Amino acid sequence: FSLSSDGRLGTYANFSTTNNVSRVRFDARTASPQGPIEHLTYGARDFIALDVNRDHEVVLMKSFTQQEDLLVVSAGNPSLRHLMKDPFRDRNPRWSPDGQKVYFYSDRGTHYELYSVDRDGGGLRRLTDTGGNRFYPVPSPDGTKVASSNIRTFDLYLYDATDFSKPPEALPKLPEAMRGGTFVILDWSPDSRSIVGTSGA
Repeated sequence: FSLSSDGRLGTYANFSTTNNVSRVRFDARTASPQGPIEHLTYGARDFIALDVNRDHEVVLMKSFTQQEDLLVVSAGNPSLRHLMKDPFRDRNPRWSPDGQKVYFYSDRGTHYELYSVDRDGGGLRRLTDTGGNRFYPVPSPDGTKVASSNIRTFDLYLYDATDFSKPPEALPKLPEAMRGGTFVILDWSPDSRSIVGTSGA
């Protein structure tokens, strides 16, 4: 915001974005889309960080520019359903392999920690208590592990998905050349032996 010297004129800039969710059939063998695009959400929406389960339900996160809630939408039921709706920052949701719950990280309780919630929005659980340094939970395809990162120290951890009270396994530290910006865990290999991510360095 800027005010003129005589106090009579004020100017400001406003930035807004709209992001909606669509789906299209995809042939992995030819790496090509198949058929028309089907829109799942419309209008002045701003969704990011989405994940789809085997029942074709899509879990979404509202953008950082809005109240950061988690919602679910599916092709069979295009109405949006809230999983989380509160003032906390609930971020980067990921389905468990069986589609029965969603992992995410949140600042509820002051610090960012890992949480899970059932697919119907019940059963909210706090999974870690680290003092605020767990982000981007991603479950392994076999459902036995959950990978997480500390975006401040660039450490990576593996949790036992059946017992988060166990100390996590610390993975080798990232190379110095990758320790910049934010390291985000994206996914696992199908055999649950490797992890891929991206760095802002």
